[in-house]
Amino acid sequence: MLSQGSSKVQLILGSQTVDLGLSDFQNSTKTYTNLDTKEFSIKNTSMGTDSSQVWIVSIEITYGNSTPIEQSNVQADRNALSIPTTFIENGVATLSKVGAKGSTIVWSYTSATNTNNNLINLSTGAVTVPSEGQVEVSLTATLINGEFSLTKQFIVKLGEGNPTTILSVRGETNQSFVKTVGVVTSVYTKGNELFVFMEDQTAAILVRIPTSLNVTLKVDDEIEVSGTKLTENSNIYIGNIRGVKKLATKKASPLIITADKIANNPSKLVSIFGLMSTKYTNTQTNYVLHTNQGSFTIYVPQDLNQTEKLAIQNKLANLDPGLRVSVIAPVYKEGSNNYIFVTSASELTVDNTVDFNNVSAIILDNIVLPTIGTSTSSNLNLTVAGELLFGATINWVSSNPAVLSNTGVINQGEDDVVVTLTYTILFDSEVVETKSFNITVNSISSFTGYYSVLNGLSGNAFKSALTNMIKTTGRATGSTNEVKTVDYYMGQNYNIYTGFGAYGNREHVWPNSLLGSAPDYDLHNLRAAEVKVNSTRSNFPFTNAVTGIEWKLVENGNRAFYPGSEHVGDVARIVLYISVRYNLSLNLVGNLDMFLKWHEQDPVSDFELSRNGKIQQIQSNRNPFIDHPELVNVLFS
Repeated sequence: MLSQGSSKVQLILGSQTVDLGLSDFQNSTKTYTNLDTKEFSIKNTSMGTDSSQVWIVSIEITYGNSTPIEQSNVQADRNALSIPTTFIENGVATLSKVGAKGSTIVWSYTSATNTNNNLINLSTGAVTVPSEGQVEVSLTATLINGEFSLTKQFIVKLGEGNPTTILSVRGETNQSFVKTVGVVTSVYTKGNELFVFMEDQTAAILVRIPTSLNVTLKVDDEIEVSGTKLTENSNIYIGNIRGVKKLATKKASPLIITADKIANNPSKLVSIFGLMSTKYTNTQTNYVLHTNQGSFTIYVPQDLNQTEKLAIQNKLANLDPGLRVSVIAPVYKEGSNNYIFVTSASELTVDNTVDFNNVSAIILDNIVLPTIGTSTSSNLNLTVAGELLFGATINWVSSNPAVLSNTGVINQGEDDVVVTLTYTILFDSEVVETKSFNITVNSISSFTGYYSVLNGLSGNAFKSALTNMIKTTGRATGSTNEVKTVDYYMGQNYNIYTGFGAYGNREHVWPNSLLGSAPDYDLHNLRAAEVKVNSTRSNFPFTNAVTGIEWKLVENGNRAFYPGSEHVGDVARIVLYISVRYNLSLNLVGNLDMFLKWHEQDPVSDFELSRNGKIQQIQSNRNPFIDHPELVNVLFS
């Protein structure tokens, strides 16, 4: 605040001075650019006898990008600098002397004692390849721009050398010259190329050999291939073939895998089985099969030899959904998709009959059923037949269709009504599973006071009004004293995760770092906690991988936190509220199914009701999932 009169203020930034007048302090923001902000001071320069005073409530200085341009340029030139790193014949390596951003580039040998340094001329870039074998020369580029300098090292391989493993080939940079040995697992002609899948003990890879080389290969041939490591549509392969040599005959054993492991085995010969998803005609080239671990696709190349392609199509045509098909063939990657690449009918084995138990298990493993709570005030989103595998059907039957229809539509009356809702899953007219739920359809007039706005509403109108209430009512705050106030219960402080005990600090149940643009402080999200426990929880998501009364940090690859059985319900109702109010994904802190189970397992406590009332006095809003636990099912079932 700047008082009236002749008062003036100088903002001194390093060696520069900015005069600030009264208008600069009257609810306005002033921006000054290109100032020296290494240090600053403020000085009252008022003259005269008015004894003026300057009151500054706050001042904020925002620092822009202060990275010197020379530093940015030398970094950019370093990032862009590259040279060929493999030579199998004499050539020239372009050793740039100046970067695109003006950096000077000086080349040197990384190791002055390497006897092969003379094979690369640093002045001309001339490269001489040894007459046999392969050697390495390490070069260091020093980039200088103003007072800033960086280095970048390159290891250049000269000569073709001995074969390396297929795993090493896959790890090479694109355009690298490679040589490797492996056993052929599949061959077919695609246009003017042979598509050859080969593998060794380390990995597998696709080799694309021009038919002009007149190479004849068959499955089980062990071959040596020289070419270039390339990538097309995310598929790694060896192309630009320089030579193919047959070495021997060997047998490659397929790797037995499940559908969820296909992507981990590119080009590998695998053995896998699944159940036909539907009945296909004899013109199909893609076939989807389902398993307990997910689904996969059999891919038959369009340009495969017509006789062989028709043999495959006839073998897979008109099979009943659920019939088991076993495949031994390589994995083929195209973009983000992975297929089982079938080029021969002999790679397929088809069972004679459908195994009902196998089909049932896969249906139940893959079905997505609604979470149905003990009560509801909104329509239920029931699973329908088209969402089940193998053409299975699901039928829902209500004991009182006038209150809750067979399609999940409710009709609320003046009283709560208990309805039994039963589903039956059928496959080929046989029962896969049947299950019943007792659901209370809440009365239309169950809400008073804070929730009176919900009276008279039902279905989607009720759901919309509830969502709007959560999102727009009240404000967000959460000082230390306010947290102490709302978490003070029965004469004591009550901590999240540990219960009664001394106050430590504030815990963001939905971690502060995961709130995005939502307010950092909202009393509904803040709980008193012990410092050590709060620190241990950090910002890890919640988990139900363990159970028990005590909280626990779970470390099984990805860290997660279990709140303890007496606190899981508290946590569930807090994160469900925060997710709705601030439109945040529950996947950031756990998963919906877990929180819904916790909500049921650990009912609302008197402490939560007490806390909800105190928060309303401060923030003018309440968490509806505490006052009316049945409302969780309205928004999340």
